[in-house]
Amino acid sequence: MSTVEENLAILQQLLANNRTLYYLEYSALTGSDQANEQAMISNFSGAIGGAALWANYRVAEEASSAGLTVLPIKDFSIVVANFHFAAVQKSQMEGGGGILTDLQAAEAAHDAWVSVGLGDYSIPGAARRGDTHFCLKIL
Repeated sequence: MSTVEENLAILQQLLANNRTLYYLEYSALTGSDQANEQAMISNFSGAIGGAALWANYRVAEEASSAGLTVLPIKDFSIVVANFHFAAVQKSQMEGGGGILTDLQAAEAAHDAWVSVGLGDYSIPGAARRGDTHFCLKIL
């Protein structure tokens, strides 16, 4: 379970814009496999990170062609990490010890997409909804 001091250490890493280290530290504190996957996505490493990078470029292409403003992927990744940390803080305040379920983590990521006007293009949101049409569309 996370302590206030451990969460502050995570926050320090997040504020330094090192989202990969943030997720790795969060995973070490909580045992979250999902956070390990987020680390790969945020660092564009491994099969998961490579697939996410490609999918994000496709989404950016499609959203831009629809006239939407799209943040650079690294900047947007920092937004997602900030939303994850906000969910961790909320969990801690509500007695959940700062430990997110996979669904809570996906919801936080989706909320990040919504916050930048890309809710309709949200990969975490589509996956959560089971929207295979959207997922196939970007492929």
